[in-house]
Amino acid sequence: MTICYFGIYNPDYSRSRVLINGFRQNGINVIECNSRRYGLLKYFDLLKKHWQIRKKYDLMMVGFPGYQAMVLARALARQPIIFDAFSSLYDSMVFDRRIVEPKSVRSKYYWFLDWFSCRLADRIIIDTNAHIGYYADKFGIKKEKFIRVFVGADERIMRPAIAGLNKNYFLVHFHGSCVPLQGIEYILEAAKILESEDIKFKIIGSKIKKNFKDESLLNVDFLDDAP
Repeated sequence: MTICYFGIYNPDYSRSRVLINGFRQNGINVIECNSRRYGLLKYFDLLKKHWQIRKKYDLMMVGFPGYQAMVLARALARQPIIFDAFSSLYDSMVFDRRIVEPKSVRSKYYWFLDWFSCRLADRIIIDTNAHIGYYADKFGIKKEKFIRVFVGADERIMRPAIAGLNKNYFLVHFHGSCVPLQGIEYILEAAKILESEDIKFKIIGSKIKKNFKDESLLNVDFLDDAP
């Protein structure tokens, strides 16, 4: 089987790497049709690239973020399309990050993008049953249309290793961003509670270091971004 991995996704983003590597490790040929150009140019770029491979794949997967790319994908592909929803744009922008008001025109636009991209897909992958339930309730998408695929890790980077020697404490590692979904404030709250225990926290991320560094937390190391 050959899959066309299609869209404006970042090929270096862990979500993209995990899925593409997972397909290949299971004997599936993956053809990437990707554009990192700006504005409308990216869609013309995708159109040109897809023309060259249009008859060379059995299934198209639209990578995250694929909300806007789904319209072009549906217009181009004669093969079945799987949409990697991964996370709701509407929930993220309106309720998690609170960038727009719930009753604003912009919020309705984000709701439409979530709904329409799911409607255009033949199947949708998402990470948890709770997430599937959210999409079914909020956007009226049938649960049978979803395939649950747990969030994975790039095993070429994240793999079992021998524990460090002479370490008399338990180390908690976190790398991420400041978005509310990732809950850095709760991690730091936990660190505060555990100050008297033999537990240390290593927090990686320049923005986190800038916005959340607390000199009073002696059991937390704030580090800059890492590759």
